[in-house]
Amino acid sequence: MFNVANGFNVGGAYVLPSFPETFQSTVFWQHSDNFFRHTPSIVDYTAAEYIIADRRGKAIIYLTLNNGVFAYEGDLIIHVDDSVIDFRGDYYHQLVLFDAGGNKLPPEFKTKLKVERVFLNEAN
Repeated sequence: MFNVANGFNVGGAYVLPSFPETFQSTVFWQHSDNFFRHTPSIVDYTAAEYIIADRRGKAIIYLTLNNGVFAYEGDLIIHVDDSVIDFRGDYYHQLVLFDAGGNKLPPEFKTKLKVERVFLNEAN
């Protein structure tokens, strides 16, 4: 079982999606906690940054190691909290690692991201 901030547990029958390096597009869900697992290309990274950017490359969401990006059993778990994903449409996302010397490495991935609409009950 994997614990993330605010007591949200992922485990049991729920399997975190894991994307191969060649995946072309990812789907996230608006107003939902979105998780995925990534196997890093190096094991001695010292920092990580995950970015969701608009089509012009402007960062909309910025997560770092232990702040949305978590090391777990040799992999990285990326958690985009439901409170920050209040938009929908076509975007890009990327994950970058830093080596032991503090050097920013080329992206682990940089691909298209589609955020699908989720209806909210606003009657209350």
